[in-house]
Amino acid sequence: MLSSDEAKWIMAQAYAGETIPVTTLCGRCFYNLRGLSYDGVCPECGWRYNAAPLVMEGVFIARQTSPPIGQGLMALCCSAVAGLLLAYTVTWLSIWALTLAIVMVIAAERWATAFITGLREYRSYLRAMKRLASDDLSPD
Repeated sequence: MLSSDEAKWIMAQAYAGETIPVTTLCGRCFYNLRGLSYDGVCPECGWRYNAAPLVMEGVFIARQTSPPIGQGLMALCCSAVAGLLLAYTVTWLSIWALTLAIVMVIAAERWATAFITGLREYRSYLRAMKRLASDDLSPD
């Protein structure tokens, strides 16, 4: 297992001379670091960052920039199908319906987990955008 310092050194060597190709925001002032080196200091606020994939210190990356409606709908549909299959199983005692119901319950749980995770990431994105809009750039 690599220590944090070893991972930083390896990433610094691997990404030396390369620039950040995607929108990556400074973790303090939300300045767009795209086009800058992977390891450096934010030109806007002076915050030290390291955007190398194994390190990710001092940066903010929005992974969920829209509400996770699809995941919520899939969780709802899987739950409805699981409920219908369970009702059918209770009525007719069908082993195949019970098996499918169990699969659908597991699928519903997975989609619900994805939905909740997406909501949390979306709320984090909204808070960051609100801080950026209100010029509240003080570190938390």
